[in-house]
Amino acid sequence: MFRFMRSCAPAAAVAAGCALAATAAAEFEEVRITRTEPIQVQQTCPPGIAPVAQAPAPAPQPQGAPLVTGKEALGTAAGAVVGGVLGHQVGSGTGRTVATVAGAAAGGFAGYKLTEEKPKPPASPLQAQQTQTVCLSTQYRVFYARQSGLQGDVLMSSSPTSPSLMINFCGDKPCM
Repeated sequence: MFRFMRSCAPAAAVAAGCALAATAAAEFEEVRITRTEPIQVQQTCPPGIAPVAQAPAPAPQPQGAPLVTGKEALGTAAGAVVGGVLGHQVGSGTGRTVATVAGAAAGGFAGYKLTEEKPKPPASPLQAQQTQTVCLSTQYRVFYARQSGLQGDVLMSSSPTSPSLMINFCGDKPCM
């Protein structure tokens, strides 16, 4: 076992959990790793770093997909009926027939345009700035056993490469 002694500063003593006595000491102790658990952590990607996993691209529509939705077809039909009825009110004889057909065509077109699915406008620069890309990173919760029998765990950014760790303790807790 390796031990190195240093004294805790009074301000660090409170934050690190060291005893408030002026003689409180921190010591490094070699502990045995009992197990390691990887943890996936979501965080905002640093500038210039692309996320590892990107959202899947939208699936292409089958070639036989309808070009007109039910809502658009209903709007076209309703517009044609209304236009035909209004066109029928104009003229007499052949003129009435032409006016009815023209009214139905114009009403159908108007009904379609009123109900058609409009593409969404591109995101404004303000919205683009508010959108944050999330990256996944792996951290490791490392469980250890001290020679005194006390157990605990620490969070590490990389997986430990040996069966033991050197941890700086202030009393029974690792110093922060």
